[in-house]
Amino acid sequence: MTPTRDFAAYLDSLANFGIEPSLAGVEALCQALGGPQQGLRAIQITGTNGKTSTARMTADILAAHGLAAGVYTSPHLESYTERILINGQPIGDEAFEVLGRAVRAAVPAAERTLDLSGERRITQFEVLTAAALKAFADAGVDAAIVEVGMGGRWDATSVVRPAVSIATNVSLDHAEWLGPELTDIAAAKAYVLKEETVGVLGEMIEEVAAVFRARADTVGARVLCFGTDFSYEPAGAGIDMISPLSEYRDLRVGPAGDWQLANATLATVAAEAFIGQPLDHQRLRDALAQATSPGRAELLRGRPDIIIDGAHNLAGVRALVGYLRQSYTDRRMAVVVAVMRDKRAVEMAAELGGLGPLFIVEVDNPRCM
Repeated sequence: MTPTRDFAAYLDSLANFGIEPSLAGVEALCQALGGPQQGLRAIQITGTNGKTSTARMTADILAAHGLAAGVYTSPHLESYTERILINGQPIGDEAFEVLGRAVRAAVPAAERTLDLSGERRITQFEVLTAAALKAFADAGVDAAIVEVGMGGRWDATSVVRPAVSIATNVSLDHAEWLGPELTDIAAAKAYVLKEETVGVLGEMIEEVAAVFRARADTVGARVLCFGTDFSYEPAGAGIDMISPLSEYRDLRVGPAGDWQLANATLATVAAEAFIGQPLDHQRLRDALAQATSPGRAELLRGRPDIIIDGAHNLAGVRALVGYLRQSYTDRRMAVVVAVMRDKRAVEMAAELGGLGPLFIVEVDNPRCM
């Protein structure tokens, strides 16, 4: 039995409790744990796509500048421990189990505080979020980088008050929870902007950007917008960036895919805002060149090339298809895909089917189609 089995099994058992549109559960759980979020200086990341890659690159840049960074992302590829990184490394199995015992011990007190029973219990994501925040507090990180699970307004990660918030992009996803229109989804995500937060906004259509700006005006946040306050452009094998505080030339980005150029730019601007001064050019170059993002257009092996990608909505699938067409123009391809029931499966399959034979499989997940 692996050390993480007990906590992992407990987390699996919480999946039946679903999603709760409230911060009450995570707030009660954090209170029972002594308020680990209160001493953290955080960066919160929302958006439809690109959150994990942006989170990892932001942490890499901060680490290159001497700051200890914790990263909380979701979902994981193989193990829950992947969701909690400290100084670039997943939390160890033993430490994860110790952390799990502490959090599990706090759950009954949190549920008593909320008088929870029956169908409404502390959820899996609330437990994982509280666990990550406690891990970061215990480690004394300089920056806690937390990825929103869904939306922003009621997401468990919103228990933190971020110094910097990032919104990567907004497209249609989770409409049954966030609303049918892009502006509805943007309104939920815009709640990552809090008083005195610096918001870093990726490329968005005007009506979506206006939602974020309105939220910033309401709470007194400052926003930095792609195309106005910062930008990037391809330059040879790399990119050049213009940030609010500096210009960075001849940068290489480690993870594959054109979309990672935008993610790297957001990470750079966010790190700059977090530190409060221009970044060291060489340290930035090294951090971005060495960055990785597992499961995002990741080459697992060659001859034949096997690539895995976690695209889980139509916008992500279209970006992936564009990358594969550009990168493998003379290669035959076959696509193996599993899709969750709440996704635009027919449209996603149509995009992927243009690459070659499409094999649709079912994975061990209750949401799988």
